[in-house]
Amino acid sequence: SERYQHLDEMLVDLKSVSAEPKAGKDRALSKQTRKAPLTVGLFFLVALVAGSGFFYWWQTSSDSPDPSRDSVQRLAVLPFTNIRQDPETDFLGFALADQIIGSLSYLKNILVRPSSSIRRYQNQTFDPQTAGTDLQVDFILSGNYLKEVNSIRLNIELVDVDANEIVWREPIEVEYENVFALQDIVSGKVIDRLKLQFSQDERARMQSDVSQNPLAYEYYLRSLSYSQEADGNRLAVNMLRQSIELDSTFAPAWDALGRRRQLMGLWELEGEEASNQARDYYLKALELNPELSSALVHLTMLYTDFGETDLAMETAQRMLEVDLNSAEGMFLYGYVLRYAGMNEESMTAMTTALEIDPTNPTFKSAGFSFIIGGRYDDAVKALRLGSRDLAVAWEGEIAIRRGQFEEARAKWSQVIASDPEGYLHLFATGLLSALDGDYKRGIEAARKLEDANLSDGEGWYYLAAIYCINGKIDKGISVLDTAVERGYFAYPHMLKCRFLDPARGNPGLDAVLEKARLKHETFKEKFFSE
Repeated sequence: SERYQHLDEMLVDLKSVSAEPKAGKDRALSKQTRKAPLTVGLFFLVALVAGSGFFYWWQTSSDSPDPSRDSVQRLAVLPFTNIRQDPETDFLGFALADQIIGSLSYLKNILVRPSSSIRRYQNQTFDPQTAGTDLQVDFILSGNYLKEVNSIRLNIELVDVDANEIVWREPIEVEYENVFALQDIVSGKVIDRLKLQFSQDERARMQSDVSQNPLAYEYYLRSLSYSQEADGNRLAVNMLRQSIELDSTFAPAWDALGRRRQLMGLWELEGEEASNQARDYYLKALELNPELSSALVHLTMLYTDFGETDLAMETAQRMLEVDLNSAEGMFLYGYVLRYAGMNEESMTAMTTALEIDPTNPTFKSAGFSFIIGGRYDDAVKALRLGSRDLAVAWEGEIAIRRGQFEEARAKWSQVIASDPEGYLHLFATGLLSALDGDYKRGIEAARKLEDANLSDGEGWYYLAAIYCINGKIDKGISVLDTAVERGYFAYPHMLKCRFLDPARGNPGLDAVLEKARLKHETFKEKFFSE
C-alpha cells in the first residue's frame, strides 16, 4: 500500500530531493525508504531500468561522487557491528565485509582494501573517518546488523573521508536464509552511488562466487571470522569441510580451505603434507572458477615458497590479467621477481603495490627487495608494516650494510630480548654472534633455525649467510645450494652480498653460483625476452 502507484509520484519526490542540499537529500531519501519485501523491491528496480529515458535522467542528475574527479576511487569496507551480540551471528560482521570486498575487487574503476587490511577492526570500536585516514582511502563503507527471528537487517552507510560526511545511508532487510544475497545487493548499491562503470565480464565475476546452498554458504562465512592462528585454523577447516560436503562446486570454500591448510603447514609442524593439500585445494578452486583472484594470489605465494618459480610467475601474470589494479597481485608479481633475481623489476612492482595500498601489512616483504636494491629508507618504511621485531631485526641488517656496527648491535640485542623463543631471536643471534666473534653461539642459532624446517628458498638463503659469517663455510654452501634448489636464485644479489664474502673463492660456492646463474638466465629468457 505504500508503494508508488504511478511513475509521476516518484518523479515529484525525486525532483524535490534534487533541489535540497546534499545532506538533506539522504534524509529525504531515507524517508522514502519502503519496507516492502525484497521481491517487490527487485520488481521495482526492473521497472525502473526498463524506463531507459528516466533511468538516464536519474543517473545524470544524481549527486553521487564522480570517480573521474581524481583517478580511481579507493574504498575500505569495514567489519559490520552486531547490534545485539550473539555467538550465533557475530561471525557475519567480518564475513559480510570480506564478501563485499571480494565482489568489488573485480572492478577496475575502484581500489578496494583487502580483507587482510581491515581484519584489525574486527570486534573493535572505530571511527569511520579515522579508519579511512589510516587506510588512506576516499570512502568508508560501514554499518551494523541485527538478526530478528527469520530476517536480518543491515544498516549501511558510505562516508566520504575527506569531506567527513555521509554520502548515503540505507537499511536493507532480507530473510536470514537469503543472507548470501546481501553481498550482491550491497555491492550493487556501492556501484550505483559511486557511479562506477563496469563491463559485463566484471559483473559476471562479481556474481559467480556465492554458493546456492544457504547452509554451505553459512559454514563458509563462519570460517572467515576465525583467526589465522592455530585454534582458528582448525575451527575454520572444520567449517569449510562441512561447507564443501553440502556444495562441492563452491570455489571460494576450496580456496579458503587451501589457505587454512597452507597456514597450518607453515606454522603448525604439518609441513609438506598440509602444503600439498593446500595446492590441491587451490587448483580445485581454480578448476571451478579460473578467475577467482584470491585463489590465484594464494597459489602464487605457495608456488614461490616451494620453489616452483615458473609456475608462480605464470600464475602471477594470470592474476594481473584478471585484476590489473590488484595491489596484492602486483606485490606477488614483485615477490616472484625477487626470488628469480630480477630485483629492479621487483622494486618497480613493489613500489606500485605500495602506491595502490600503502597500509597492507602483507607488503612488509617489499622491504627485502628494497634492501637488496640499496633503497634503505623505503625498506624501513615497508618493514614497519609488519611486526615491530621484524622491522628492528632488519634495521640491524641495514645498519651493517651502512657500516654502522654499534647501531646493528643495539638493534639485534633489542630483538633477542623481545623475542626470546622465536625465529627472529635466532636470526638476530646468528648475526650478532658473528659481529661479536662468538661463532659457536652463532652456529648453534643457525642449527636451531635449520631444525625449524624453513619452508621457502629465501629463508634458506639467509640461513646460509648466517653459517658463512660464523665461519661454517662448507655448511653455508650446502644450505645455499638448498636455497637455489628451493627456488631462490637471485644470482645478481648473491654476487654482491657481503654475507657470502667469507666463502668467496671456494669451488663449492662457485658451483652453486653457476647453478643460480643458469636458473636466473633461463627465467629471464622465458619471461623477459623481447
